[in-house]
Amino acid sequence: MAAQNFFGLDIGTSSIKVVQLTKVKQGAKLLAAGAIPSPGRGMLTESPVEQEAICEAIKKIVHEARVSTNRVVSALAESQIFTRVIEMPVLTDRELTSAIKWEADQHLPVPISEVSLAWQVLARPEKITADARMLVLLIAAPLSLVEKHLKILEAAGLKSEALETENLALTRALVDQNSPTTLILSIGAFTTDICIARAGVLVSTRSIATGGNLLTRAISSELDFEIAQAEEYKKTYGLLEEQLEGKVFAALRPVMEIIVGEVRKTVTTYQSRFPDDAVKQMILAGGGAKLPGIVVYLAQAFGMEVQIGDPWYNLIKDHTKEPEIGESRPIFTIATGLARRGL
Repeated sequence: MAAQNFFGLDIGTSSIKVVQLTKVKQGAKLLAAGAIPSPGRGMLTESPVEQEAICEAIKKIVHEARVSTNRVVSALAESQIFTRVIEMPVLTDRELTSAIKWEADQHLPVPISEVSLAWQVLARPEKITADARMLVLLIAAPLSLVEKHLKILEAAGLKSEALETENLALTRALVDQNSPTTLILSIGAFTTDICIARAGVLVSTRSIATGGNLLTRAISSELDFEIAQAEEYKKTYGLLEEQLEGKVFAALRPVMEIIVGEVRKTVTTYQSRFPDDAVKQMILAGGGAKLPGIVVYLAQAFGMEVQIGDPWYNLIKDHTKEPEIGESRPIFTIATGLARRGL
């Protein structure tokens, strides 16, 4: 039994997560996992002092989780990069390499010279007809962001195996080719990512600047609480309408309705492109998935099955690790998806 020669690293705005898997006959086995609070705002920071603190935090969690390699696959935050799923005529990989820059130029809001451009073919039709189209994920990351990311990894003593997008990792961790068409909603501290996956393939992706911190500030403002107290009330009462005379629920509802509205737009756009393929279920990820009452709230809003994502649902686990992780599994979704690359 040999461990993967890399591990997944998710440098979030509120916490840093690591996951390492190993391949066994029955599938993939969880080898190591751990989390530690992010200094400052994680990879959003431009402060050299905070970047140094991030390096130290990464070193600490890699050591504490007993990760056995220094090779890493990490994720670029969706809010800091440009991603779009585009339809193109069916091309070979070689033809696509030549054509992608011209295609990207039509979609990018900045010059190609200022970004690192990457792409991935998500789906090619089996039958090639005159009107056949393939789906391509177009990714453009500011050169400054990539350089900062690689610099931090190197300073932490790590070797970068690959950089991916968070939403590719989310999709890989939570659905497979046998899954029904699924909307993945990942509510982080500062942003919420909305993805749609069909047959396990990411076909729609976007990020909005609304997250858990805005929910906390809504409680703080509405109930005149300090931020720390508002955070505790959010974690305890969340969207449970019957608790505290519904005061916390009422404070959170306007922010949740922003998220609900953006999800509706995403689903409407998807259905206009694929009218014969309805979104059948919603899976929640990120720290916001732990908000009390959120599953019932979203199920009622959308009239579909909603569940909290378990990135380890099909992993072989060492049950001695279970008490350490407990109900925190959703925060490991991106790190697990990164660790699953190539499995």
